Amino acid sequence: MIWILFLLLLSGCNSENIMEDSGAKKELHLNESNFPSDAIFIAPNDPQANDANSGTEATYIGNGIGPKKSLNFSGLSGGVYVLLGNITIDEPIIITHYSDKPLIIMGQGSIDGGEVFTSSRLKRMALLKDYKPQVREVFLLNGRNIILDGLTIRNGFRHVINIQGQNIIIRNSKIHGTYEDAIKVVKGANNGVIEGNEITGFSSQAVDFFAGINWTIQNNKIHSPRADPVTGKINSNAIGLKGGAENVTIENNTIFNMGGDERFLGSIALGGTGDLDLYRRENNHLLPAAMNINVYNNEIIDYEGFGFSIVSCSNCTIINNKISARGGIWVDHDDNLPTAKEVKFYNNNLTIMDEYDDYAVMFFRGSIEDFESANNIYKLSTERFYIDGFDRTHQEFSKYIGTDETSIVK
Repeated sequence: MIWILFLLLLSGCNSENIMEDSGAKKELHLNESNFPSDAIFIAPNDPQANDANSGTEATYIGNGIGPKKSLNFSGLSGGVYVLLGNITIDEPIIITHYSDKPLIIMGQGSIDGGEVFTSSRLKRMALLKDYKPQVREVFLLNGRNIILDGLTIRNGFRHVINIQGQNIIIRNSKIHGTYEDAIKVVKGANNGVIEGNEITGFSSQAVDFFAGINWTIQNNKIHSPRADPVTGKINSNAIGLKGGAENVTIENNTIFNMGGDERFLGSIALGGTGDLDLYRRENNHLLPAAMNINVYNNEIIDYEGFGFSIVSCSNCTIINNKISARGGIWVDHDDNLPTAKEVKFYNNNLTIMDEYDDYAVMFFRGSIEDFESANNIYKLSTERFYIDGFDRTHQEFSKYIGTDETSIVK
C-alpha cells in the first residue's frame, strides 16, 4: 500500500485538442494498447473525475473526459495508474510503496503510451513548444520535505520528475520515459538526495541539475536512453550540472548501455552553458557553472562519448572512478563563464574503447587553471593526449601540465 503523510495537493491539466499537420482539428486520443488492460485512469482535480468512478475507461468524450478517478485519496494498492494530468505536490509528504505488487504511476506524454502524434508534429512541438501536454511531468515537486520511495514512475512528456522545492528525496524507484530529462532539478531546489533508482528512457539527461545546492546522487543505475525526437539520434548523457550548481556529490552510480551519436558529450558533465539569464550570479557576475563537486566511485561502461566533460567547474574532484568510453576527459571553456579551476583527477581507471582510439585527456586552450592529476591508469591502444591543438604522449602531457607523473599508461 502507499502511505501518504501530511497534505497532498494535486492539480492537473485539462484535455485539449491538437492540430495535426493538415491543420484540421483532431480529438485528442490515447494509445490504449500500450496500457495494461487493468490500468486505472486518474485525473487529479479534474471536475469530471470522482473517487467513486471505476477509473477503467480511457476514452475521451468530446472535449471532456470520461469517468476517471481523482486520486484525492490516501491509499493505493499495487497496479497501474495512468494520469490525465500531472501531480503537483506543494506540502510535506511521504509516498512509499512496499507491496509485492509494483505500483506504477504513469503519464501519457511519451513514446511508450499515450497521446499519439505524427513524427513531423512531434518535431514541431519539440522545437516550437506549441502544445501543452497533458502530463508535462508526472510529479512536479514544489514543496518542502518530500519523499518518493519505491515507486515506478513513467512517461512524462518533458520530464518524469521536476524538482523545484527543497529537502527532497527520490529513492529506490524506477523512473522511465520522457522526451527530455528524466529528473530535472532547477534553481532554488536545494538539499536533496537521488539514490538507489533505475533511470531509463530519457532523450537528453537522466538527471539535469540546474543551479541546485547541496545534493547527493548515489547508487543509481542509469542506462538505455531513447533517440531525440527532433534529430532521431541518441544524444544523451547520464548527469549534467550547470547554472551554478554547488555542493553536489555523485558517487557509486553505474552508467551503461547509453549508445550515442555525439563525441563531445560527457557521460557526467561538470559544468556547461545554457540560458545564462537563469544562471546564479554574485554581485551581478556569473558564478562558475558548477562549484564544489565530488565525483567518487562511479562506473561508466562503454560510453560512446567522453567519460567526463568539464566547462567552468570550480573545485571539482574526480576520484576512484572506473571508465570505459570513447574518450576520457575533455575540458573546454565558454567565453561567458568563468574558467574551470582547481580540478583534481586521482586514482581513476580509464579504458579507451579500441574501436574509437580517441584521446585520454583533451585540454583546449585557456580552458582550465590549477589541474592536478595522479595515480590514474590509462589503458590505451594509442598514447593520445591533446593539449592546446597538439597530440602528445603521456610523458609530454605530464611535463606540459606539471602533474600526473605517477599515472600509468598500459
